[in-house]
Amino acid sequence: EWRACAYYNDWCKDLNVFHVLAADVATKDGCVYGLRVVRPESALNFNKQEKDFCAMVLPHLKRALNLHLAVHQDRQVISLYSRAMAQLMVGVVILDQNGMVIESNPAASSILDTQDGLKVTGGMLEANYANDNRKLQRLIRDALMHTQVSRLSMTEGMSVSRQSGQLNWGVVVQSISPDEWTEGKQRP
Repeated sequence: EWRACAYYNDWCKDLNVFHVLAADVATKDGCVYGLRVVRPESALNFNKQEKDFCAMVLPHLKRALNLHLAVHQDRQVISLYSRAMAQLMVGVVILDQNGMVIESNPAASSILDTQDGLKVTGGMLEANYANDNRKLQRLIRDALMHTQVSRLSMTEGMSVSRQSGQLNWGVVVQSISPDEWTEGKQRP
């Protein structure tokens, strides 16, 4: 019956596929992934131990596929938020636990590159005018200390004057709770 079927003759015969162990894995998003283990006709058919092994692997494969799907979706959402923020011309600068700049989005990089009110000096975010810089450094210091003391997020804002005379920058300093799973240097 297998030798007579169209699937065998159209797809398997020329590739020397005769014995087929097959499973379909459905993920949370409704996709179905096929797992096929094949052997030529000259090989023995799959025994119970081999079938049991594949049955044991399937739940792990399904979990891995769903994990990949979740990570991919998270990355898509983060990318979407990032593009939306860039269109709103909201600059985001991320500092590490020592107040050093570790990342900035394109809008923030553009603002910092002009050095019109805000700049990065020696890896640290600074305001050009002394009074503004003192307040900015205090907000950053308080946010960093607050993160170490409490897991609650703290947000404060200020206005930063620009040498160009254009409207002041609105700056919001917000602490984020450190991820207890994150280790190493330069934690946001």
